[in-house]
Amino acid sequence: MAERFTGYLFREHLKKFFGNRDRLYSYLASASALDLAPFRDEFTGPVIDTNKWTVGNGGGAGAVSPAIIVGSAGGQVRLTTGTAGDGTASSTLSGGRHFTGDTNAIIVARIELVADVAGVKVEVGFRDNILTAATGEVVNVKATPSFTATDGVCWCYDTDDSGRGWEGLGVANTTAAITDTGFNAVPVADTFEYLMIELIDGAAYFSRFNASGQRTYMGGAGTRRPMALAVTATVLLAPYVYVEARTATSQNVDVDMVAVWAARSTTP
Repeated sequence: MAERFTGYLFREHLKKFFGNRDRLYSYLASASALDLAPFRDEFTGPVIDTNKWTVGNGGGAGAVSPAIIVGSAGGQVRLTTGTAGDGTASSTLSGGRHFTGDTNAIIVARIELVADVAGVKVEVGFRDNILTAATGEVVNVKATPSFTATDGVCWCYDTDDSGRGWEGLGVANTTAAITDTGFNAVPVADTFEYLMIELIDGAAYFSRFNASGQRTYMGGAGTRRPMALAVTATVLLAPYVYVEARTATSQNVDVDMVAVWAARSTTP
């Protein structure tokens, strides 16, 4: 009988089955291995757990910090931008800076844009700060691109970049990575999707899944080719979700789940 590997709770055992060809053991072991540090929130409490999250907004008219949607099935949190436009019309959900590229940090978030997908910028990923005001973004201008963060990597949708959908962007010590344009699909209003980023040292793999959990994109135009030099491998990063209104119309983004995990050490 073949030996089962799913019952082993350490990444070291995976080497016996997959060899030492790469360092995707954090992904293969998911969040069950004892030598991984998991972080997950389903937002099922009556209020946001402030032991896990820092929340804030850009301070403009009508901007609201993320808050639990009371009575939502399975738990959800809503980010509301307000009507001031651009950075002052923003809402931010940020975890702690505990994850690095050299420990193979991974983030998965299930989100939806509510009612409208126009006049908005949304980011999901890792960043080197936990700022929650107008500067709480990684990407400043998506089209160029230019960045607010020194180190950060994210899925980004920005209607200021006309005709473009979700794309992967990264910046390592102020140097922009080559944008992952392979998926480039516009989100559908009121439809959840999963966005994933896997870090291996300074490289990033981008994946997207539909509402049912079926993978519809897996980086580099489907070739599993990583974004090189996406972040500095040793910089501490925080998981985050950020939304900003690009016009005077307030926008909402609902977050159903965020899961993050990383190795406890750099050697599996």
